[in-house]
Amino acid sequence: MAIQPKPHVSPAGMARRLALAACLLTLPPAARAGEPEPFLALPYLQLGGAPAADALSLLWHAPDRDGAWSVAVRDAGGERVFQPTWYRVAVPGVEPHRVYTAVLRPLAPGAVFTYRVLLDGRQVFQAEAKARTGPGKPTRVAVLGDLANGGPAGRDIALALQRQRPDLVVLPGDIVYQDGRISEYRRNFFPVYNADRPDLGAPLLRGTLFVAALGNHDVGERGPRFPHTTDPDGLAYYLYWDQPLNGPPLKPEGPHAPPLAAGPSWTWDAFLRAAGRRFPTMGSFSFDEGDAHWTILDSNPYAHWEARELREWLDRDLKRARRATWRFVVFHHPAFNLADGNAYVDQWMSRIWPVLERNRVDITFTGHIHTYVRTRPVRFAPDPESPAPLDPKTRQGQVSGRLSWDPRFDGRRHTRARGVIHIVTGAGGAPLHLKGRGSRFTLKPYVAKAEFDDNSFSLLDLDGRKLTFRQLDAQGRELDRFTLTK
Repeated sequence: MAIQPKPHVSPAGMARRLALAACLLTLPPAARAGEPEPFLALPYLQLGGAPAADALSLLWHAPDRDGAWSVAVRDAGGERVFQPTWYRVAVPGVEPHRVYTAVLRPLAPGAVFTYRVLLDGRQVFQAEAKARTGPGKPTRVAVLGDLANGGPAGRDIALALQRQRPDLVVLPGDIVYQDGRISEYRRNFFPVYNADRPDLGAPLLRGTLFVAALGNHDVGERGPRFPHTTDPDGLAYYLYWDQPLNGPPLKPEGPHAPPLAAGPSWTWDAFLRAAGRRFPTMGSFSFDEGDAHWTILDSNPYAHWEARELREWLDRDLKRARRATWRFVVFHHPAFNLADGNAYVDQWMSRIWPVLERNRVDITFTGHIHTYVRTRPVRFAPDPESPAPLDPKTRQGQVSGRLSWDPRFDGRRHTRARGVIHIVTGAGGAPLHLKGRGSRFTLKPYVAKAEFDDNSFSLLDLDGRKLTFRQLDAQGRELDRFTLTK
């Protein structure tokens, strides 16, 4: 009998088969049995409002009805059961529902564990996850912005992320298009980044910690206009993310908070009740992971980072992190114009550069422009005697000052930087702003690399005093690479 040759399977096809197998292993029993789905959003991992090195928060969304929920966690220490708390979301235009939170603690740093979610004593979900990375351990971090618009590029990027197995995923804003609404999270974000089928995306959120900054689309602002957040189910960031509350002490309707605009037949009272302390404090925060300190900033134009109270908080936060090997700052709007021929005037964040330099920040990560750009290590001194003519309504304008860069650093032979590397990684899934138009622009002399034509994400491997950076496209091809050392 002739032996039939095995059909060839491409690497991408094999990855999809492996992803499908992983999805089937974590498929909720209720879904396999054809019973009603107990979740509106499947379980996902978060840092929590008061993060701890040995803890993670597990969140999920469920219909607004009573039930006995619990989470059973099994690791090397055996099995423990945790009881969740919940809050009710009942804003106009969305069926009332509950957001459940279970704090899983203690977890051994970097250890793999399994968890089961139970409803009325019956298992309805199971997954494997990894605890937070402790100091002195290698850490892999993915960074990508401008991602969840429901298109196929977002699904491809989610699968590519899964293949890299990051310990942490950081999103520099524009998480959900077009306006950061509850309905858009349900359609464009959770089904893609917590998918049960590889043709939809990848099951990342259930086993990998995600952290996010606010972009302009996350607060309902699509362009240079006010007011923000005119949708009653908007600002879902403050309802569905559970992140540190250690940022500047802001108040609703106070300075530096997203303005709320009531509609003709509703108010924002229901949103404020559900958001609690998260609004607006959770817009900016910081945390440590492995040997790195991460500072996340809300860079939307209502947050005036030239204000003394915000700059002083940022300075204190970075000073407290002086023992961290690596310091990263994440915000949405790039601080500088990166190419002649591309009119970019959202430059207000360049005013914080002296604070970043003084506190030896290594890299800033931004999005907003749907492309990838990396600068050389730059230094910038805003001109205090000639403040930028920022429009009082839009905050747009070019910040004047003295900009210089490190010409010696090449990330290969010379790997110690003098200045702060500024990265735009806004090609995470949304349509590319500058695709096919690269020849129209002349890159600024302080720009080291730019890729206009591919969706991509940043990948950092931190190992002691060495950082290896790669920019990868959805097929895993390397678009850029450099090394930093201390």
